[in-house]
Amino acid sequence: MHPLTLQKAVSTTDLGYWGRKSTLTVEPYHLSGFYWRNGRGVSLIRPSITEFNFRRLRLSLPPHKLEVFEHILPLWFTGLTGVTISCTGAWPPYDGSVMPLWREVYPQCVPDTTRRLPRYTVSQAVFFGYNKPRNGQRAYTQILPSRDGMLTLKVSIDYRGLGKIERTIVLPDGGALEKIFAARPQGWPKSAYPLARLASLVGLPHRRNMCWPQDMRSVEATLNEFVLHRVLDLLGGLAPLCGDGLFVGEVTSHCSGHLADWHVVKKAQHLLVQV
Repeated sequence: MHPLTLQKAVSTTDLGYWGRKSTLTVEPYHLSGFYWRNGRGVSLIRPSITEFNFRRLRLSLPPHKLEVFEHILPLWFTGLTGVTISCTGAWPPYDGSVMPLWREVYPQCVPDTTRRLPRYTVSQAVFFGYNKPRNGQRAYTQILPSRDGMLTLKVSIDYRGLGKIERTIVLPDGGALEKIFAARPQGWPKSAYPLARLASLVGLPHRRNMCWPQDMRSVEATLNEFVLHRVLDLLGGLAPLCGDGLFVGEVTSHCSGHLADWHVVKKAQHLLVQV
């Protein structure tokens, strides 16, 4: 894949998850990769500065934090490289998807057809499984070495009372990324819907920026958006493995989530080889 080069800084401003206005800025940088600009300077985003927290991932260089980075870093898989990200607070604007940021970034990018991004994969299988079954099934995330230089994502979800769905996506695929970038977070459990409606009355984004089954036209449409957002979260979790290029491999997520993603990435960082 040819790298995408950002020509000028772009910003997006919206309410964060807790209702405070926040601005996220993406700027060109002279080194390949994604970098986090904070009060301590500029740091390459790599697994060693990531943390798992309840239902999300975050970047952490104490005392600085950037929450929900899995909703930002999927941009890495477009080929975008040589950028810094910075935020006015720990919580970035919360649209729930990557699309608003991508709409700002993409028009300011040009492809560099004189070079290709290096690709990295793992030298051996990496696995993390949850101790307790989820909806009666073993839940896990697994990474296998790439056999074809592509990133293959095999994602399955199963929600009690809603249903299950499986999806396989092979990247690079611009059309698939557009759909993934637009997918909102899962509004689950359904019993939390009244709270989301109440929060929306005071301007919080928990209803309008999430996919609630009660607001969807069908179960099929709900499951489709749920699984695409799971792919989005998985891409965001994998992104710190990209370094100055792109991560490739065969990744399986079965009824899994952020915790398993974080653990396999932590293991995988020590097993990277160039394809």
